Amino acid sequence: VGGVNFSSNDRFENINSAAYFDGNDDYIDCGTDGSLNITGSLTVSAWIKTSSYGEIANKVRHGTGNAYDDAWEFKVISDGRAYFDVTDGVSDPHLFSDITVNDDSWQHIVAVFSAFENTTKIIINNTNFFEMDAPDFIIDNLSTPMFLGAAYRPDGDTEQHLNGYLDDIRVYSRALSDAEIDALFHENGWE
Repeated sequence: VGGVNFSSNDRFENINSAAYFDGNDDYIDCGTDGSLNITGSLTVSAWIKTSSYGEIANKVRHGTGNAYDDAWEFKVISDGRAYFDVTDGVSDPHLFSDITVNDDSWQHIVAVFSAFENTTKIIINNTNFFEMDAPDFIIDNLSTPMFLGAAYRPDGDTEQHLNGYLDDIRVYSRALSDAEIDALFHENGWE
């Protein structure tokens, strides 16, 4: 854990329940456990609160220079939209939301890659759905660490640091259904 403050309130105002990233050098290195080496369908779900931009979660293997051989990346880009990218080093389907998520209020954002339906999706607050077709491929076994709140670089450094809060981050090795995403959004009585 690189400088992350865990003494922040979550969306329910529970004390010490959300992670705060300062936008400068904070990140969480989740390591390289085999359970994180997802090679097919993938879902990333997170509650975020930011007025800025930066990485939410990612796992990449770099090729030549800063090019990605295989990767998945979920972040808020500089104009405030959500961005999700899955690549095998050849195909690179990247999806942008049409709405911003950096309004400094809690937002539930979910990214889904279905290797079986060949689609990528972003779902924001269970009401805004963005979807596109994806090429027929699977992600290769990534032996690199999964990072939260920053992007991992080939030299071992980090970049694109999140300035904001993350809570209840979940990564699944399958494409969640719309009903499962709805259940995540309403979990613990959130309306």
